[in-house]
Amino acid sequence: FSSFFLRRRLVDMLSENQDVISFYPGSTKGPEVSVGRIVVHDRLKMETSILPRYFNHSSFASLRRQLNYFSFTRVGKGRQRGATYCNDGVVELDD
Repeated sequence: FSSFFLRRRLVDMLSENQDVISFYPGSTKGPEVSVGRIVVHDRLKMETSILPRYFNHSSFASLRRQLNYFSFTRVGKGRQRGATYCNDGVVELDD
C-alpha cells in the first residue's frame, strides 16, 4: 500500500465510524498546545466489522502498525476500551 492509500483509508474509517473509532483534533491556539488523538472505543467491533471493510484484514495489530507508520504512539497498555494513540505532529486529519 502507498502512504496516500493508507492515509485515505484511515481518514475515511475515522469519519464514517465515530461510534467505534474517533479522531479528536488538537489545538495550537491559546497557552496550551494539544495533539490530535485517535481513540478506539470498541476493539471487538473494529476487528469484526470495521477493519475488514477498509483494510481487507481483521488484525488489530496490523492497524496498530499502520498507526505507528504515521507516528501515532499508544498511550497506556492492555486491551481496555478507549485505547488511545497520539501524534505530537498531528493537530487535524484531512486528505
